[in-house]
Amino acid sequence: MIEEDMARLIELNEKIVSQNDEIIRLLLKLSGEDKQNKDTGSSLDKVNLGFDVDVDEDGEVVVHPVSSNVKSKKTVAKKENTLFDTNISTKSGESLSDLNLDAGEVLFVGNSDDGSADIYKLSVKSSDELKVFPKEIEEDIRNKISDYNCEITVDNLTGSGITTQYNIPLIAANESLVQNAILDAGTVILDDESFDNLSDIIKLAMENGAGKVHLSLKNAMAVINAPPKLLEYLEFYRNYEQMLDKIF
Repeated sequence: MIEEDMARLIELNEKIVSQNDEIIRLLLKLSGEDKQNKDTGSSLDKVNLGFDVDVDEDGEVVVHPVSSNVKSKKTVAKKENTLFDTNISTKSGESLSDLNLDAGEVLFVGNSDDGSADIYKLSVKSSDELKVFPKEIEEDIRNKISDYNCEITVDNLTGSGITTQYNIPLIAANESLVQNAILDAGTVILDDESFDNLSDIIKLAMENGAGKVHLSLKNAMAVINAPPKLLEYLEFYRNYEQMLDKIF
């Protein structure tokens, strides 16, 4: 049954974002939850999330999905993050939702080589040759896209470490440049891998003002016991094509 439910979950995630309530029901089912047992404790509790869970009179979790699957750029109301206390750690002192991004720029969270999780900004600009900053990641980038002329910069906004968890953010940044489209304020994109410290990464993003965190479906099992309110701020993608459909 677990395999069947997970297959159903993947199928639902490929459809419109408005089906998030069904995804939540399946996530709860996979974790053994039901109407009589709404225990929302999880490994995320250890970072003191402090969520309120909305339950209607029938005992169903109430979630208000917010769609980011918009093809044309529109002015949208800023989503208020009420799940975490604000704890801005960016060097500029700005919330992620207040950062002014340009086309070709993406925010992401990655594990740094110094052992910390940090928030990064990845920028892709047109260039007559491939240029990479910082130089420490140039070899890794060239091994991936050696025949692509552009300028790629990865800036650590909260620390001094370097990360290589930028493959999906790089794809998103390039598409942003190609389409000349700016991502919605506070959008954070995680790389396509399973994170052992997912709770720390989500907490860091949300405390710094993230309005939506896009992450691989590989991490779905890590949040099956998380407070359902959290899932309003998470968008799962199965592959990079689906991720691009959701953000543009």
